[in-house]
Amino acid sequence: MYFFSNRQQSIKVLIMSIACTILVACATSKPKVEEPVITLPIRITERGVEITIPDQVLFEVGKAEVNQEKALPYFKQLVYLMSKSDKNILVEGHTDSQGQEAANQILSEKRSQAVFDSLVALGAPKDRMQMKGMAARVPVAPNDVASGRRLNRRTEIIFLGESQAKLIKGEPSGTFEHAAARVKRILEQATE
Repeated sequence: MYFFSNRQQSIKVLIMSIACTILVACATSKPKVEEPVITLPIRITERGVEITIPDQVLFEVGKAEVNQEKALPYFKQLVYLMSKSDKNILVEGHTDSQGQEAANQILSEKRSQAVFDSLVALGAPKDRMQMKGMAARVPVAPNDVASGRRLNRRTEIIFLGESQAKLIKGEPSGTFEHAAARVKRILEQATE
C-alpha cells in the first residue's frame, strides 16, 4: 500500500480537479459559428421604415424560390427587428421592367409570398404581416441599364408607421446603410 503525505495528497487532488475541469469544458464547449456580417439598406418614407433585401441575395433571375443559404442572415436580422416593433409589416416584391407586366406581377407576388413564408418559418409575427406584389411599378433606379434593373429587383420589408429610432436603437454600427446612398453608389460604380 502506498501512503501519501498531506502535501502529496493535496497536489494529487488539485491535478485531478484541473483534469476533470478541462475534460468537462472540452466536452461541453461548442465551436463558435461566425454569422456573416450584413448591412441592411434602410429608408424612411411616409409609410414607415423600409428595409430592402437585394434580389441577388434572395432569388435567381426570373425565379421565386428563395436561396435560403444567402438569405438566412438577412431573414434572421429582420425577424429580430420585428421583435422590437409592434407595428404591422408589409412584404413587397418588386421586379425590373423586363418582360410582360402580367408575368412580372405574378413573379413579384410569388417572391413576396416566398419571403413571407421564410420569415414566418423563423418566427416572424404572421398575424401582423401582409404581402404584396408590385411588379415594376415602383422602380428605385433606371430600368434602361443592367445595374438599375438589378436594384429594381428587390423585396422590401416595410414596418408600417414605425420610427427608425426604435428599430436601430442598440444596433451595432454598420448594421444599416441609407438605401438611397446605396443605389447611388451602385449606379456610379456601374458607370466607372
